[in-house]
Amino acid sequence: MKKKLKKTIRSLLMPGKLLSIAAALCIVFSCAGNKHAYKNELNILMPGNLQKNPAQIRILSSFKKKYPDINVIISSVPWNARSERLLTSIASGNAPDLCFLTGTEIKNWLRQEIFLDLNPFINNDPAFQEKIKEIYPQKLIQAGSLNKSVFALPIWQNITVTIYNRELFDREGLSYPGPGWEWENYTQAARKMLKDDNNDGVIDQYGTILMKTWMAMLILPEQAGYPLIDPVEQKSLIDRPETAKIFDKYYSLYLKEKIVPVPGSGNVETSGQTSAEMFMTKKIGVLFAGHNEIAEFNNSPDLSWGIAPMLKIGKLRKTLNNMILAAVIKKGRNNENGVKFIKHMLSDISQKALPIAADMPVIKSAMYSDDFLNRHTSRQNKNIFIEALPDSIIWPDRLTSEIFHSIGKHIELAIAGSITFTQACAAAAKEVNDLLNERK
Repeated sequence: MKKKLKKTIRSLLMPGKLLSIAAALCIVFSCAGNKHAYKNELNILMPGNLQKNPAQIRILSSFKKKYPDINVIISSVPWNARSERLLTSIASGNAPDLCFLTGTEIKNWLRQEIFLDLNPFINNDPAFQEKIKEIYPQKLIQAGSLNKSVFALPIWQNITVTIYNRELFDREGLSYPGPGWEWENYTQAARKMLKDDNNDGVIDQYGTILMKTWMAMLILPEQAGYPLIDPVEQKSLIDRPETAKIFDKYYSLYLKEKIVPVPGSGNVETSGQTSAEMFMTKKIGVLFAGHNEIAEFNNSPDLSWGIAPMLKIGKLRKTLNNMILAAVIKKGRNNENGVKFIKHMLSDISQKALPIAADMPVIKSAMYSDDFLNRHTSRQNKNIFIEALPDSIIWPDRLTSEIFHSIGKHIELAIAGSITFTQACAAAAKEVNDLLNERK
């Protein structure tokens, strides 16, 4: 266990994941507490302000109604501080019973022997088995699995699609994005909607804004036909010529044409607006976002907007599924209560509550219920999210944060114009393969 935790510390000692020296020493030299104590408690490590999320409030309320003898204790922690909190709590003997994880970080943890193997609980509960069979798409289960054991289960998901401003498209006489909308349509719209209203050299309206860099790093290689890491050979594929070409093509809108804001930023010059705020104030006509943004857009009465499938930039129309998973901490004081809460999160009552907060269920029957299809936007728009699920990307196996940051630093250099994307992809592949070989 100590060896595994040391590897975890090393994977977290990087930009955005920095552990303090004191916390690292605490992890290595401390021992865990008594997991058999506090039988009537359920301690949940909950990121951000999820405990104030209206869907989570309803889910917690229904859980307490079902299990009135369990005292639920919520520990709220900022998203970027969860890793340190989780590790230090385990080391100090105060591990939570349950935590929530994003699809982009689960691979960091699976090999650290931190989570409880859920297979015995699944195998001994036929009703639980049947509920897991309803998860759609089934590949979501792979995200939290290792060596045929399930350590985390998806509880809601978020698909990236194309969202567009109808008013800005109508103003320029452009056809709305749809299933056949591809690169040429996208770039034409981006050029036509670019406006400098008073000719002062400051852009007042952009046609589009590029995806956040981390999203592009996952989606673009898949659209080119190659994942970042070969799942069979366990080696990097980012140095394929097709991958460098699709990066070069996509970022040419910034590097060559200068018709989009700075990539990775939601700002128009010094306005300080996020991409969602820019969209709501009609400063961009197209953005790539997920289901959880639509509630905010729907609350803007002057905004006329629509949804289309993810833009096809390469040969495949791939998009990202950035799911949320729940895992029981093995060193927690009450594993059984943690498993009960995961089962409750996958129940009909919980899955149908998720759309209140514009979160997308993972259970298929809940997706096709009125609770999801008729909340926040039209049934037609909701079908676009559902239809995108089979082609959605889950976080690739072996892609830890350390490897992802390694790729990112080279791609950022290319976005800055310091090197070419061919050079960036070649350098990233070499570094990634070295890291993969270290872990064999």
